Amino acid sequence: VGGLIIAGKALRPVQESWQRQQAFVADASHELRTPLAIVRADAEVMLRNPQQSVEDDRELVEDIVREADHLTALVADMLTLARLDTGQLPLQRTEFDARELLDDVAAQTRRLLGDRDVTIEAGGLAALPALADRDRLLQVLRILIDNAQRYVPAGGTIRLTADRKRHRLLLTVQDTGAGIATEDLPHLFERFYRADRARSRGEGGAGLGLAIARGIVEAHGGRLRLDSEPGKGTLVTIELPAVDLDG
Repeated sequence: VGGLIIAGKALRPVQESWQRQQAFVADASHELRTPLAIVRADAEVMLRNPQQSVEDDRELVEDIVREADHLTALVADMLTLARLDTGQLPLQRTEFDARELLDDVAAQTRRLLGDRDVTIEAGGLAALPALADRDRLLQVLRILIDNAQRYVPAGGTIRLTADRKRHRLLLTVQDTGAGIATEDLPHLFERFYRADRARSRGEGGAGLGLAIARGIVEAHGGRLRLDSEPGKGTLVTIELPAVDLDG
């Protein structure tokens, strides 16, 4: 009996991992089904009218291209998560200035937002050395900024800051958006979870961004924290091991 109890405890992590994997496959299948169904339906309509030109079917063709782009992004995200799960996501660690990275991504975001009345600010320490995969950290910041800009109203602000506390490097993304409902907060890092499903689907989101961001940060030996309150915006903090300035 004792042996069975010990064996059961030893196998529990394996069982939990299997259950998570099964849930991931089920959610992925559900997420893939919609764009595939749209592509098939559009193609069938085109086949029923072979005499029409591409220009005549322009709306259907654009629909197919849009859903193909959505599928491509979704598959790429799923591959990233699979690599994170197995510890096989390659990290090219180099030393760079984290504040300079924030300035760069802030400038990129301003160009992407175009005429939208949203202010993008970058502040904090003037120079902050970091030892990490710069491209992957940029990916994390883009995920967080993309989430923020979706919910910041006209006249709102997204502020990026770089700081250091003891042996931790801190990068933050703070917005003046609507905030997140209390009941949604515990689930935000779950894969395929979307607090606003209708809006996210329309904008191409699959609910994988925050899971990927957290996985990349944890692969660096860091931590990703999210604090939010309805009506008061959201603050996301990336904590990474800081570069030893004495070394």
